[in-house]
Amino acid sequence: MKKLLSILISLFFVFALIAQDRTVDLGALRADPTAKNSLTWDYSGVAADTLTANQDTIQFVKNVNKSFPYGYYFRATVDTIAGAVTLISVETYGRMFDSQSWTQIDSTATAVAGKTNIVIESFTDSTSMFRNSLDAHWKQIMLEFQLTTVGTGKGVKIDNIDFLIGETK
Repeated sequence: MKKLLSILISLFFVFALIAQDRTVDLGALRADPTAKNSLTWDYSGVAADTLTANQDTIQFVKNVNKSFPYGYYFRATVDTIAGAVTLISVETYGRMFDSQSWTQIDSTATAVAGKTNIVIESFTDSTSMFRNSLDAHWKQIMLEFQLTTVGTGKGVKIDNIDFLIGETK
């Protein structure tokens, strides 16, 4: 009986200590009648949008469902918790259907030592924003934040994310 009890207690601690993921479904894009070829929206972070040892990954999923090739520009404002340097990676993924696995499109790594803007985009020619398209036409796109190294800090909070998706030329 003591062995069984010690095994159950050990299993409880193993599951309690494993870092958790958080997925935020941003829903389908709504047409903006004032912008024919691009869509913009922003997301204000909530208390649950923190990367810590207990929650090391946050994913923001958006259904794009556009009939044209598009490019993206995402800018996130992040800040440290308790002011120490923390390393994070920000990645974009795409997929056609819910049943498919995600395909990585782009990735960047950033050291966060205070309020920091992180930009990840699909454009290579900044003078003509929607000239370059993605390699595939994704119906869903995901922006993933992942804690790489906590260091001496407690983690990173996501304050805001600005999203821009536009038709490519």
